Amino acid sequence: KFVLESNLMKVIKNLDILAGSVVIRRSKCGKNCVCNNGMKHVCYYLSSKKEGKTKNLYLPPSAVEEAKTMTGRHKRVKELLLMIGQYNYEALKERNLTKGR
Repeated sequence: KFVLESNLMKVIKNLDILAGSVVIRRSKCGKNCVCNNGMKHVCYYLSSKKEGKTKNLYLPPSAVEEAKTMTGRHKRVKELLLMIGQYNYEALKERNLTKGR
């Protein structure tokens, strides 16, 4: 229980969260460029679901680390919610067993 509370406090202090994943896209520009010889251009995108459809948002290099941090926090929040749910399930199960059912 203490670990759960400790992790929850860390999340509350860092509420900059973002659903999605940072993905890398490698592409050719189609011009007379080194990308036509195997050295493709690298771009980063935030991939997320909006109204059931996957949307990609271009991330400039200066925003990549921040987006990775924020999506990592979102994943951690989801993990914590699963832990809370499991804890509450066990607590409810225990209460029902001790009521003499």
